[in-house]
Amino acid sequence: MTHSKVLLIALLVGCGGATKQTDCGLLDETACSTNTGCGPSYRCGTCGQTNFAECVDKALVGVPDACPQICVEPKVCSDHHDQASCAADPTCAAAGCPACDGSTSFISCYDKSSSPPPSICPQIACQPCSQLTESQCQTDSRCAEATCPTCNGGTSFVTCYDQSDSPLPIACAKECPAVCNGLSETDCKANSQCAVAGCAACDGSTTFDVCYDKDGSPPPIICPTLACAPACSGLDEADCKANDQCASVGCPACDGSTTFSACYNKGDSPPPIACPLLCEVQCSGLGQADCKANSQCAAITCPGCNDGPDTFVTCYYKSSPPPPVRACEVCSAPAPDPS
Repeated sequence: MTHSKVLLIALLVGCGGATKQTDCGLLDETACSTNTGCGPSYRCGTCGQTNFAECVDKALVGVPDACPQICVEPKVCSDHHDQASCAADPTCAAAGCPACDGSTSFISCYDKSSSPPPSICPQIACQPCSQLTESQCQTDSRCAEATCPTCNGGTSFVTCYDQSDSPLPIACAKECPAVCNGLSETDCKANSQCAVAGCAACDGSTTFDVCYDKDGSPPPIICPTLACAPACSGLDEADCKANDQCASVGCPACDGSTTFSACYNKGDSPPPIACPLLCEVQCSGLGQADCKANSQCAAITCPGCNDGPDTFVTCYYKSSPPPPVRACEVCSAPAPDPS
């Protein structure tokens, strides 16, 4: 037996213990491209396109020749081998099977004037919309998103539902909280969603310390111990005199004393008061000596005759105009001196 014949037999039957090689002809285009021992073989399609023909041993794969750029118009709808070219032909329609995402897979192309060819579609177990993620829901034409508005003007995904059903009732979060923290006292009081937190003052008001959200709890604040002055305003004369932190203010009386009008804190200025005119009647009843002794009164007199003392007529309140009185007597001329 010649050496060439022995080599041919070895190639045909294989060597003992050698690993069995993959049958390339059984592989599809994807598996063929990833197999180190196999390679795809192409044939020319329409308009310069190349189509996968078969998978062969890599040693047999050569450089494919350039396909001619000659477009051959299909003569019948069945000549279309993809959905795009079938849809572009106005006389044709695509036949296919439904997919879970609502689309239809392409099986064949047929003439619109005839009945669709029989297709055996596999049974598919599609996930219900409610089990899909946000991205799956967005790409599935059967489904629609249920969302809630966010505080920054966007939306947040809540769940997915079937478009043939009514939208699911969902409870979105309540109104977005106001950004109260950091606001000034004026802005805080002007915002209906905010509240002022502070410490009590002696005058009953509240100092401003911080602004917070009304729907939340007030923040903890350490307030100082107050040493407020007593509330003198409103006390009567006896209680005002009994409190060493209070003082009274009043109006002068006609007898020189002072009437009680109000009580105030000694550390404050006396409150303004309006004093009435009280002494006019009292002046009119006084005698000459008492009238002269009272600084708020004035006397009306008539001149004495013959260098005698003035005659007292009446007493009146200085701040009022003098009252009308009888005319003073006219003095008669003195008798002549007989000497």
